[in-house]
Amino acid sequence: EKRDVARTMQQRLASHRSHNLVLRKDGSITGWGENHYGLLGSWIHRGEPTSSGKFIAVSAGISYSLGLREDGTVVCWGSNGYGQCNAPSGKYIAISAGDNHNLGLREDGTVVCWGSNRYGQCNTPSGKYIAISAGWDHSVALRKDGSIVCWGNDRDRRCNAPSGKYIAISAGWCHSVALRGDGSIVCWGSNRYGQCNAPSSLAGKYVAVSAGQDHSLGLREDGTVVCWGYNEDGQCNPPSGKYIAISAGWSHSVALREDGTIVCWGRNYCGACDSPKGNFLP
Repeated sequence: EKRDVARTMQQRLASHRSHNLVLRKDGSITGWGENHYGLLGSWIHRGEPTSSGKFIAVSAGISYSLGLREDGTVVCWGSNGYGQCNAPSGKYIAISAGDNHNLGLREDGTVVCWGSNRYGQCNTPSGKYIAISAGWDHSVALRKDGSIVCWGNDRDRRCNAPSGKYIAISAGWCHSVALRGDGSIVCWGSNRYGQCNAPSSLAGKYVAVSAGQDHSLGLREDGTVVCWGYNEDGQCNPPSGKYIAISAGWSHSVALREDGTIVCWGRNYCGACDSPKGNFLP
């Protein structure tokens, strides 16, 4: 099913303020954009972390990066001012990097958080979860029953999780986006730039969502990308074509085409939109 494919592909592509990550077929990581803190890895390794082992998921923080290996261990590199690169030991099945805190989902459904906890964004509620997403200073998780739980900074009501059942979540800077089983989108939190004014699903159901700083992305069943919210830098002007994965950064957006190529649009700060060449299909 297209939804399941999109969900898997979302873990292979990540973007944040000014850098991006993507997984290659062999399980290695390619990064591009800002590298002030080594967040792309060693220059010698051309953007790949120096640790051995194949990766199955990536996530980008504000000035650091996360990678999830096949064996379930987490590797972090880049800025570590808040301990955001000190991943707790253990096995994980999903990871998510926020601005300076991270979430890790274990096989038993429990969530582990580490890094900055200024607003309680690492005070994980008890329970079992199936999906996680770290925002700027808040966290979002999806329970097995489809309900959403949020914690951390509740300014702009960004932790005011909507009721109902959902299949996917994405936490942005001050807002979050969730996908229902019927392909419709729900947003909550700051709506200063219209980033919570999700387009109707009448023109096509959605299979994936991604929340950026002040804009949001949605991937439709037909492979087209829809963007809404802040667009001063063109981050909401997606190139035409068919896509299978999306990721919203701060002032730019990244997407993976059906042919395996990467496309970026928006502000090209520190080379964040200088897409790598190659085929990135799994």
